[in-house]
Amino acid sequence: MNPSLKDRPKVLIENWMVMKSWWGGPNTIICGEVHGHPYFENGKFVYTSAVTELDTGDKKALTLNTDYVLGEPDQKWVEAMKKSDENFQLSSMDFQAKQ
Repeated sequence: MNPSLKDRPKVLIENWMVMKSWWGGPNTIICGEVHGHPYFENGKFVYTSAVTELDTGDKKALTLNTDYVLGEPDQKWVEAMKKSDENFQLSSMDFQAKQ
């Protein structure tokens, strides 16, 4: 598919968390509740395809076909991350995949 950048849907994702994909290699994905997605009803819990860019400061995550606007992260996930690493910051998750 891979729509041109101007045609890519911009989708809000709420209660999100970052995780490693358990299929198809060591990809980073996001899961959460989407709003405004062209294929899923509002509030549907989804797993994204591989994330190519994550910028929590700018509240964006990009996949091959979709631009996600990051709403609030899942607070239980944030608490669990802080419990395993007291210095955890959302910005530590940021990256841009090599092209």
